[in-house]
Amino acid sequence: MIALLTFAGTWAEPGTGYPSDVARNCADVVEEIPVQAPWSFGPIPPGALTSPSYKESVAIAVDNAVNWLLLNPTRDFMLGGYSQGAEAAARVYGETLDGRLSHMRHLYCGGFTFGNPSRQLEHTFYAGPPRDGEGIAGYRMSGMGIEWADECDDYDIYAGVPPTLTGEIMRDVYTLCTDLQIHDMAQFVTDLAANMVELLGNLDGDAYGAVQRGARKYNIDLSGSEPVDVAPLRDKYLSVKGIAAAVQACILGLQFLCWQPPTAPHIQYSIREVFPGQTYLQHAVQHVNHWVAERNSG
Repeated sequence: MIALLTFAGTWAEPGTGYPSDVARNCADVVEEIPVQAPWSFGPIPPGALTSPSYKESVAIAVDNAVNWLLLNPTRDFMLGGYSQGAEAAARVYGETLDGRLSHMRHLYCGGFTFGNPSRQLEHTFYAGPPRDGEGIAGYRMSGMGIEWADECDDYDIYAGVPPTLTGEIMRDVYTLCTDLQIHDMAQFVTDLAANMVELLGNLDGDAYGAVQRGARKYNIDLSGSEPVDVAPLRDKYLSVKGIAAAVQACILGLQFLCWQPPTAPHIQYSIREVFPGQTYLQHAVQHVNHWVAERNSG
């Protein structure tokens, strides 16, 4: 039976969420392998002060998935992920191209995601509805075929930011958040200070000079701070075009948060319809069944 490795997503227990819902509805043709990971987002929500960052959690999931596959070198497999888990699934797919799983590429049968932050520009699925934009994460897929389905609601900014300066700014902010962790307090303070100084240094006006003067007043030395894995914003804000793009990025973010419930396009894939009478979740089930049949017929 084909193994379906599922990547749950932020703050979900392995074996729960949309990917596992798909697996349960396809239990006669796939065996679910819930990938173990913290699925955490650093200090979000409050109280999770010792949790790994989003970035660290994704890396743990990828390593665990790769290790499982290496220990099962004859199993055909599919990948399925949601949100943070979708990026992990995307990165495991990448390992089949030129990474640790490249020698097992022939065992890969297909995959699916919901709200994929690593979605390739305008990719959805075979005969799928057009969806503008691309994933918000720094890591994005390319060259995707019809065996990979990105279930992407029209207004889900995790999976669809504009391929423009506005999207770059949204990506920089997202990267700042996903890199943060607070289980190492000293490192967290260093990361936060470095990134805030970097952001301030790229705003119009005298914001950077003001914070430096304030720091000196209280004997705080910021000179040794270095941004951590955040793209420089210097050339993005120091122009009318850059300011306009930043404003548009804020508007898109606010619109996303103002849905009822907040972020609804990202959390309602089981009830929102991709086609009349078919939800995104139901389509993913159809997709898995189709590609399992394709593999078995071959």
